[in-house]
Amino acid sequence: MSYAFHPIASMFPLLDEVELAALAADIRQHGLREPIVLLDGKVLDGRNRTTACTMAGVEPATKEFHGSEIDAIDFVYSENRRRRHLNSSQAAIVEVKRSEMIEGCQAKLAQIKADAKQRQSEGRSKGGKAAGKGRPKDSSTQTIEQSKAVDRNERSTDAVRAKAAGTNRQYIADAEKIVKHPELAERIEQGKLTIPQAKREIARREKLVAMETKAADAIAKQNGSSPWKIVHGNCLAELPKIKGRARLVFADPPYNIGVDYGRGKDADKKPAEDYLTWCHQWMSLCVNQLTPDGAMWVMICDEWADAFGLILGEVGLERRAWVKWYETFGVNCSGNFNRCSRHLFYCVVNPKKFVFNREAVSRPSDRQTKYQDKRADPNGKILDDVWQVPRLVDNSPERIPGFPTQVPLEIMRRIVGCCSEPGDLIVDPFSGSASTGAAVLELGQGRRYVGIEREERFCQLSTTRLSSILSATDAEPSGSPGKRKRTAAAVGKR
Repeated sequence: MSYAFHPIASMFPLLDEVELAALAADIRQHGLREPIVLLDGKVLDGRNRTTACTMAGVEPATKEFHGSEIDAIDFVYSENRRRRHLNSSQAAIVEVKRSEMIEGCQAKLAQIKADAKQRQSEGRSKGGKAAGKGRPKDSSTQTIEQSKAVDRNERSTDAVRAKAAGTNRQYIADAEKIVKHPELAERIEQGKLTIPQAKREIARREKLVAMETKAADAIAKQNGSSPWKIVHGNCLAELPKIKGRARLVFADPPYNIGVDYGRGKDADKKPAEDYLTWCHQWMSLCVNQLTPDGAMWVMICDEWADAFGLILGEVGLERRAWVKWYETFGVNCSGNFNRCSRHLFYCVVNPKKFVFNREAVSRPSDRQTKYQDKRADPNGKILDDVWQVPRLVDNSPERIPGFPTQVPLEIMRRIVGCCSEPGDLIVDPFSGSASTGAAVLELGQGRRYVGIEREERFCQLSTTRLSSILSATDAEPSGSPGKRKRTAAAVGKR
């Protein structure tokens, strides 16, 4: 005989397949040790035993529960707390579900009382024998049930509920929000998710919705105008001319180590004092260009990293991270360690208020990929502060011929995605090959890019690059799965 499950029985999670199989094997060998409890012909307590009996081919013994619905809730809660071993997250979800069931019973009792009063009032209005017909002859049962519910609520402060459930007050408060997302609550019950992970997922979803709305507004405001601009000129002169504040500035300046950026190697070999004074000037201008919650990333080589770290603090920025970009292979050095990394300083104007989108800088964790640990956050973990991204070689599809120090798009996708939102302005005072602009156009959502470049030839090359990306992006419908691949292909053609 098959039995339907009573809604109260759903208070506790079902066992997983392995646990059910073990229970079925035990029942097959030793029989059902504890009968199934029914309420109104439905399984009140024993969903797992009922399922296991079906698997084992055993007809389950049953007994009927006698009591009110609130008593039934208390019974199921007490019996399963005795038998089940729940983690703190699961316990919080169960406690919230129990409370909601009790509140539902309270609402029913309140409605019964209201209906009775209404019938009583209607009877009185008719007069004579009909007067008082709507009044219950004996409302003691309802009064007792309501008293139980009131007493239970008075006892059930967050602290008491948490202690009784075997969890903590914060988890109870969080679980009350999470149960509004049934699929997340179910995964917590199954032990596949924790309360903190579910909170992050809810926040992530809410943020995505907000960003989509913001993106639509930003695109509408652009009204078909170009989202990017390459300015030919000196950054010291051009930075103050930019209209609007930037949420993000990325700077990969000349390294002053003798690289030919178009004016010969000697132009990149200034006296140290002159070079650092100039760096202080453009960094100050960049900070002036930032929004109060803006961020600035600066890339530099080993020779000047220590000095740059100090200057960034002097111009009013707070460092959040010092990232090392490991290029996987680099320049061989005679009599010294090979040069195969660069420094990325990540700084913000206000350390208490800034944009940080973890999704743009997350990767699958070892718990997910190596150990298949069900406790692993399904959204992965934030990247470490060492980024292993191959340097662009001459035959790379992404490489722009003739440009000496092109930054890989992978680096820029992370930075732009992490530190900007839809509609934001992103500025690069040393635009070069415009990898920053390419990342901005790829991410889209109304983001805007202004790049400053002093070499006219590089302005022309980057203009061609960004034009081709924008053309490829416009040709694809929004959200198209092939959009990024085709955009990358367009980049490689130049």
